[in-house]
Amino acid sequence: MTMPDAIRAIQNAATTKWTANGTQEPHVGETSPALPAGFTFDTAATPASAPRICSTAKRIICADKTTYVATAYINGEPQFSFPFRPGDGRGASFATGDGHGRIDWKSRHHVSSLYGTPMPYAMFIAWDKDARRGQAFHLSYDFQREGYDGFSHGCMGVGSEAVMQRMWETFKPGDEVYTYRS
Repeated sequence: MTMPDAIRAIQNAATTKWTANGTQEPHVGETSPALPAGFTFDTAATPASAPRICSTAKRIICADKTTYVATAYINGEPQFSFPFRPGDGRGASFATGDGHGRIDWKSRHHVSSLYGTPMPYAMFIAWDKDARRGQAFHLSYDFQREGYDGFSHGCMGVGSEAVMQRMWETFKPGDEVYTYRS
């Protein structure tokens, strides 16, 4: 089984558990995070292909919600790829935005005003087709703790502090973000 297939199986099982009882997080009562063998938070394989915008934009983060891999591109060249965890399995009201957006603002030591949880290195996104605000790339302690047997509330959680530090230093407000399904 490929890494994306293993992750998709874990996310599908979590979605099934969430759908059966939406008041309880899927991972409750489990002892270890649901991560495929060989998984690392620090790096992922760069996709063999990506939408054209990823290779033509000056500065963009392209996030594939099928493989759960995001890639940072500068001047059309992939710089680094990393795993992320979206909110899609929680249902439409928590789904991570689709399509094009831009980094709207950044908050290094952010704490969610809705959930009271830390969101270090938060890079908030303004989506072109969605007026919702509050979704961001950020370091996710929940992702570190739960693996893929859980979901965000719409953000793209990153499990590696080193990756988030690199993103924080590389990208600034106005830089592009693009989410898609391969």
